[in-house]
Order: sequence, then structure tokens, then C-alpha cells
Amino acid sequence: MNRRRVLQVGAALGSVGFAGCVDGVAEHFTGGIQGVIPMEIHSEAEEPRNLHFEAHDRETDQQIYEEGITVGAGESVYPSHLRGTDQFLRVAEIDTDEGTELDAQQAAISEDTRLVLIRVYDEEIEIELQTAGDDQETVEDQDASQRETIDDPEDATEFDDDDLEGTNDTADGSNEETDVDEGDADALES
Repeated sequence: MNRRRVLQVGAALGSVGFAGCVDGVAEHFTGGIQGVIPMEIHSEAEEPRNLHFEAHDRETDQQIYEEGITVGAGESVYPSHLRGTDQFLRVAEIDTDEGTELDAQQAAISEDTRLVLIRVYDEEIEIELQTAGDDQETVEDQDASQRETIDDPEDATEFDDDDLEGTNDTADGSNEETDVDEGDADALES
């Protein structure tokens, strides 16, 4: 085999390898690779609960997830993630003494689901699905509830004229002290 043939074979193999790499990168950006959906379980029950999880693909009805978990009273558990595909999730509470289902809930999960939140109460199981749009609303609602409002003006903090003195940064980076006299303080309040 001569040098020319060896170089041609090497270039052809390199091109084929590079094409496979490009296909993998293109698949990543077009959504061909599936993500994961985290699950959180929060128990507000007074006794430990045994839960059984099953997920089935919507198109093929093939079982793609199965897990059994015991959740203690007042405990939070983070089981393994679900696939980021369209599926049905079924959560059942199992009575281990009798081997029967006490309660069961089912939810339809889509690719847009970002979190599956399961709350276990004494009498029921509740499944909450959070999608990408819900995340922003939840954060806004949480921030609004954490803000403190002052209903009575007497509860507000009062400032003395001494509290209004401070330093200002100038354009050249140095600090200069400033005093605010009563006339300026009245102008700032209005």
C-alpha cells in the first residue's frame, strides 16, 4: 500500500468519525436527548406510609419506572428521577399488613413537567405537577408572601437628622462627607 492510499483511508475514517460527532451534537440541540424530572415526597401524616410508584409510557404503555418507598411521619424523601417523556405516573399507598391499596392517584406527566411534588396526608395522597411556567409564579407568590408590610405609620422607623448624614462617592473615586440640613430633609420627604 502506498502513502497516498494510506492518507486517503485516514481522511475518510476521520470524516466519518467527525460526522458521527456532529450528529450527536445536533441531536443534543434539537431535543433528541431526554431529560429527567425530579420528584419530591413530603409526608404530613402522623405515621409512616408505604408508597408504590409506577410510570408507563403514554404511547407504548410500557412500564418505565417502578419503585417502593417508605416515608416517615413529617419526613421528606427525594426518590430517583423520572424520564423526561410523556408518561402516566401512578402513586399508591400500600397497607403492608394486609397487602392492599389504601389510596391511589394518577397524573399525566409531559416533557414540560419540571417537578413532581407528592404530599402524603393521613387520609389521602396529593400529586402536584410544576411546569416551566409555574416556577416563576411560585417564586413571585412566595416573594410576595415574605414581604413585610407596615399597616400602621407609627410602626415605621423614624429617622433623626443625624441619621441622614453620610458619605458620597465622587466621580474620581474619593469619598466626601455630606450633611443634610433640615430644609433638604423636608424636600427629600415630600
